[in-house]
Order: sequence, then structure tokens, then C-alpha cells
Amino acid sequence: TCLGHSNASYIPYLDIDEELRLQKVLLQLYRMGILNSAHSVGRGGIFSSLVECGHMNSLGFDITTDSEIEPNIFLFGEAPGMAVVTVSPSREVQFIDFMVAQQQNFRTLGHVTKAEVRVDDISCGFINDLQKLFV
Repeated sequence: TCLGHSNASYIPYLDIDEELRLQKVLLQLYRMGILNSAHSVGRGGIFSSLVECGHMNSLGFDITTDSEIEPNIFLFGEAPGMAVVTVSPSREVQFIDFMVAQQQNFRTLGHVTKAEVRVDDISCGFINDLQKLFV
């Protein structure tokens, strides 16, 4: 139970120093022209964030979850201090080099698609249909 109370709500852990560090890294990446997009994972989790990102241009995504984390927690767990970003393939090496130099944790989730949304090689439908549920 949270804080010893059986009816307490879960409050995600937030390290304000780590959040500030992440925001500074994202700002630097933006100023360097490396980022195509960035979206916080703090509300709705990775899946919801990706749907929100993709709906404006009707772009989908194909991602792979972490096998060590239960899929629903991986996809919908709210995590302050995390963001999903998109980077052009031509800037991927520059992105990786920068993140390593900054000692900033990151992982590759997958890639952007024309409209279909896939998770772990399973189709979840198309972004235009999903956006009605999440946006």
C-alpha cells in the first residue's frame, strides 16, 4: 500500500533535479536541430503519448516493449522525468552520441509508420481510429 494506507492513490516518483536535467537535454537537442518531436510521458504513459504525437500528421508507430516490464505498465505507466522523442534516421547517430556524452538514459522504442500502430508485432489498429480514444 502507498504510504501505509490501503486506500491511498499511487503518486509517481518525481526527482525534480532529473526532470530539470531532462528538459535541458531536450532543449539542447531541439536547438541542435536533432529532434523532430518530444512529448512528456508524465500523463497517460508511452502509448498515450505516442498517439498524441502521431495524430496531428496521421502517423503511427511500431514499438517493442521491454520484456522485463509487464506490457500494460510499460505502455500506460505514467512516468514523470521521461519523454518520447522522434529523430530522423539521418540524425540517429548524432542523437545517440549526444545522449551518451550527456550521460542521459535512453532507449530505442521503434519507428514511425505511415498510419498503423503496432506493439510487439501486433497491430493495434490505425492512428486515426486510436486518436478518438486517447486525444
